[in-house]
Amino acid sequence: MADVNSDYACAVVDEIQMLGCRSRGFSFTRALLGISAEELHLCGDAAAVPLIQEILKVTDDIVKVQYYERLSPLVPLKIPLGSFANIKTGDCIVTFSRREIYRIKKQIENGGKHLCSVVYGSLPPETRARQATMFNDENSELDVLVASDAIGMGLNLNISRIIFSTLKKFDGVEMRDLSVSEIKQIAGRAGRYRSKFPVGEVTCLDAEDLPLLNSSLSSSSPIIEQAGLFPSFDLLFMYSRLHPMLGMQQILEHFLENAKLSANYFITDCEEMLGLTQFAHSYSKNGIVRLREIFTPRTLKVPKTQTALKELESVHKVDFPVQGIMEQKPRMLVPRLKLGTQGLEVSKLGFGCGGLSGILNAPLSHEAGCAILKEAFNMGITFFDTADRYGQEGDNEIMIGKALKELPREQVQLASKFGIYKMDFTQVEVKGTPKYVRQCIEASLKRLNVDYIDLYYPHRIDISVPIEETMWELKKLVEEGKIRYIGLSEASVDTIRRAHAVHPITAVEMEYSLWTREIEEDVIPLCRELGIGIVAYSPLGHGFFAGKAIVESLPSQSVLDKHPRFVGENLEKNKVLYARFANLAAKHSCTPPQLALAWLLHRGDDVVPIPGTTKIKNLIDNINSLAVKLTPDDLKEIADAIPIDQVAGEREVVLFSKYNYKLANTPLEKEKLSSSQNTTIN
Repeated sequence: MADVNSDYACAVVDEIQMLGCRSRGFSFTRALLGISAEELHLCGDAAAVPLIQEILKVTDDIVKVQYYERLSPLVPLKIPLGSFANIKTGDCIVTFSRREIYRIKKQIENGGKHLCSVVYGSLPPETRARQATMFNDENSELDVLVASDAIGMGLNLNISRIIFSTLKKFDGVEMRDLSVSEIKQIAGRAGRYRSKFPVGEVTCLDAEDLPLLNSSLSSSSPIIEQAGLFPSFDLLFMYSRLHPMLGMQQILEHFLENAKLSANYFITDCEEMLGLTQFAHSYSKNGIVRLREIFTPRTLKVPKTQTALKELESVHKVDFPVQGIMEQKPRMLVPRLKLGTQGLEVSKLGFGCGGLSGILNAPLSHEAGCAILKEAFNMGITFFDTADRYGQEGDNEIMIGKALKELPREQVQLASKFGIYKMDFTQVEVKGTPKYVRQCIEASLKRLNVDYIDLYYPHRIDISVPIEETMWELKKLVEEGKIRYIGLSEASVDTIRRAHAVHPITAVEMEYSLWTREIEEDVIPLCRELGIGIVAYSPLGHGFFAGKAIVESLPSQSVLDKHPRFVGENLEKNKVLYARFANLAAKHSCTPPQLALAWLLHRGDDVVPIPGTTKIKNLIDNINSLAVKLTPDDLKEIADAIPIDQVAGEREVVLFSKYNYKLANTPLEKEKLSSSQNTTIN
């Protein structure tokens, strides 16, 4: 909604013809009449000009009309596309549902000639912009665009030809033909002035749609005769004070029935708002709260909306203050960065997926796990880390594969790990032979149901196999397109340097948190010398910094009861550190996990923490760590609060202690151990 409470020297309202929309018109009318600006620029279809001039006579505003002609030709083609096999570079296929967008994208890409960018309204703005940039980039492989009418949302696109897959659109009530104005707006995106294509073309997929397309392009848009109106928050609140015995739904219905309008206006369709009044009335005695709920943009047709409203209802019914989501800091846009120097771009905060299959807590169902992953993606996290050993028989990779079916694969950076051949309560076996590398990648690709993995690591280093042998096989996988980048996990500095000599290493995944900082002495300096990124796993110290609940009582289904830092006297000593740290978090007006993650996020733009969680509220908490700003003095104070020499207990369980990165040196080829290619710890 436009800000009508501040003063501006200049303001711009685009697509002003939308003031005639039956469902959204009131928002544009509100902006037209309510924005306080010395100069207001209105852009849009000329069909709105007479109505705007009539409306602004009443306000005594000076209106100047400037008409613009299209500076590059737009040519309606006489023949339809007919088949997606006829797609060419620079084409944009327009459809009107997310499902259709991805169906068409898949069909085009299965042809083997083109890769597609996608743009639609519910994509986050920064994602839309990134997809547009990749489509516009001549060096990008994404040379075709599949989009909704969102291509008109402030994006500059190098489109040669617009192809309507259909000229029908569901408007929330019924399936209808596109209006003349809508067809012109979308078609006009082809061959924009000073774009890569000086002449724009437009056609349809099917011949039966060409008559409507051609008649619309040759017609003038119907003159808009009325603008939408809806009573403001303040007006409804004052009206409710005059009728204290009426419920909120009755107030709204009564007002709308008795409102008198001039011929220039109509009351916007408000079925959704009437539905919201029923929810709001059921859970709040407070009229202001009820009105705010009515004016919150949402639809009851989305199940999540109804669930959220019911949760609010349960809180309000007991007159309990609404906390948490209502009072938290706004969600951050997760920034992106280059991980290493080989070209991989990821979200600055990743997501460690292992916990979804049960490490610190009971495993989640696939449905629940996929919901967490999709929510993380919707909040801007695109870097997901898994391993073939997470869950029973690769269950974690299978779960992620299911989630990826509902996410745009090209926007996800997927990391996985291999190498732990066997693991139980008595021993761990690690294998890094070329044959085993090949076996693992094929199995992971199948479980994940993907064609490639973005970043592939040995989970632990097989100290019986020269690292060069493992790397040569990984290099082959890069050349075959089965993986894009190579990483290492828990590797010594010597192993990192030797591996990097075979093929550039993109990232090293290491345990790194406030109470595990050894890598600052050796691994991080080497990585920065070689241009390698650092992926920090267990950034919250296996949950130690995640909150008081874990410190006070370990989850019943958790490996932490075997972790040296979480048992006996060690745990009691570490609780003292936690109490000190929690006080410091309060000083910074954030939660302990936010402060712990913020400290890591300030260690450098080459460090990407990958916290995991099984709860949406913790996910939001983690993302909001990006909003915590720390000075150099703050960073020192935080580190001093957790002195490494006061942390009680080793950082790993005994079974993994012999795979500590400091011991992960492999033989040179001529020194290769002849006894076995497996390393077994008993």
